[in-house]
Amino acid sequence: MQSSEPLVSVIIPVRNEQGCVGTALASILNQSYRRLEVVVVDDCSEDRSAAICRGFLDPRVHVHSVTGGPLGAAAVRNTGIRLARGEYIANQDADDWSRPERIETQLAAALDAPGRRVVGTAIEHRIGALRRDWVMPRSHEQIVLGFRRLVNRTTFVAGTMLAPADLLRRIPYRPRFRFHEDWDLLLRLSESRLVEFYNCPEVLYTYRISGKCSVNDPEWVRYNLFVRASQLRRARGLSEYPTIGEWESALGDGWGRAYWSALGWLIDKRLNRTHRRHLTVLAPSDEAGPVRRSGLSPTESLERLDRLARAECSSADSLSSVQAP
Repeated sequence: MQSSEPLVSVIIPVRNEQGCVGTALASILNQSYRRLEVVVVDDCSEDRSAAICRGFLDPRVHVHSVTGGPLGAAAVRNTGIRLARGEYIANQDADDWSRPERIETQLAAALDAPGRRVVGTAIEHRIGALRRDWVMPRSHEQIVLGFRRLVNRTTFVAGTMLAPADLLRRIPYRPRFRFHEDWDLLLRLSESRLVEFYNCPEVLYTYRISGKCSVNDPEWVRYNLFVRASQLRRARGLSEYPTIGEWESALGDGWGRAYWSALGWLIDKRLNRTHRRHLTVLAPSDEAGPVRRSGLSPTESLERLDRLARAECSSADSLSSVQAP
């Protein structure tokens, strides 16, 4: 490769992933595009994750260890971006892996709109023993349309993202989101009007959901709602609540709390149907809820909530009229 080609910095945040991070790192070092560096940020792992990464003797690998206690996903990703020297930054999760042609294919697409295009890929989706390919919409319009939906929102997988480094320094991850910090970033990138999203049609990334995945954490759904509520407040021109606790306290006991409680309950049930039941970790026990009495499945109930939310909107293209405190 000629030195005139852009340097790509691949950032791998890691915490206690000794069983997977070696595969993730090897998949990047095996890329057909050679002008890259790998920035591994170890967030106070209690296992051999950092040692495994340091065991790779390739000079393109740089391992940074956080000290003083874990920072969390958002701050770790921002640390990686700060340390990166490349013109473009690519994500790589420690428990996933990339196909050899991933970076080369994505970078070629990004250079069709230099400094502006944020590129993802189709993925192989693995849950337990189940495997299937997910082909994402390719055009910017179809991708951002998904960002505004209540259900079926996954039109871009953040783990596959390749983006201009300057853009991610201008619009960083936000540590207020313990989970879904990547989804919050995608939403704010789309709202900035500084980017054009694009998905490569090829399956270039394996996205793995395991028993220790964040979807099994009770806080996952809670922060899912917080990201959605923050999106709605921005759409209405309102300031966001700085913490999830302040947002929840402001809900009161009226329609707003009922809406978000029902949505959270349904998201949790849908996760049980689509993800958790395929894992070895047991899903939370089923509890009766107000939406359950309708006799609808979780997916059908989510779709009904979606229609109700859209009925509250003054414009079909915006969720800005949905009531949110």
